[in-house]
Amino acid sequence: MWWLLLACSKPPPATPPGVLLITIDTWRGDHLTETLTPNAWKIGQLGARYENAFTTIGLTSPAHASLFTGKTPPEHGMRGNNHHGYDLALSHKTIAEIYQESGWATGAFVSAYPAGPTGGMDQGFQQFDGPTAGERSSELTMARAEEWLKEQRSPWFLWIHTYGPHGPYKGAKEIGEKAAYAAEVNADDALIGPITQQVLAAGGSVLVTSDHGEILDEEDCNWQHERSSADAVFRIPLVIAGPKVIPGVYGERVGIVDVF
Repeated sequence: MWWLLLACSKPPPATPPGVLLITIDTWRGDHLTETLTPNAWKIGQLGARYENAFTTIGLTSPAHASLFTGKTPPEHGMRGNNHHGYDLALSHKTIAEIYQESGWATGAFVSAYPAGPTGGMDQGFQQFDGPTAGERSSELTMARAEEWLKEQRSPWFLWIHTYGPHGPYKGAKEIGEKAAYAAEVNADDALIGPITQQVLAAGGSVLVTSDHGEILDEEDCNWQHERSSADAVFRIPLVIAGPKVIPGVYGERVGIVDVF
């Protein structure tokens, strides 16, 4: 009966292709490089890299609201973070709602309270996993997202938010703010490597960007992005790869609202 046992020992079904959206909080546009962020850079090489991408505001909640709705803060109504009492009204349709209405599984795993779910950022997500206050490690967020992905047996949309580059930075007193910030960016890039490679190898699509950048030594307000309108805050990285993405490096001006 050995042949019967072999016939019944089928491997579990593979996770179907889907769409993976990753936002690395407080990631500056000039900190997307081949040496500092090799995993994000590779996505741009396989697909498209936008050299002039800009956010709408230097705040996490309203910037993500712009990403998910394709609208600016005056249009979607969030002019501040959720812990300041701002909410995304249910009348605004999000990317996640569109995928959910199409029958896709939707999951969100975030590393900091301003990314939700409070403030309406959970709209359209069947599962939303994040801290109820403050922040948690990007490693924990990634682990929970990977477990969710393993369970999916239908098309899926997954949002992962990491928080490493947000100040204060580890080791800043020893190596300085700029070097410590770069190290945090590099660490989060290393963290997203395995899951982005897995999704692309399975035929899925990956988009990696940021909600806003950061002030380092350009002004006298280190890691105070909400107080500045500098290019370092508003210019963000944006790379995307997948079956329908036309590869290339694009220089035209695009916005976080164009992700929608």
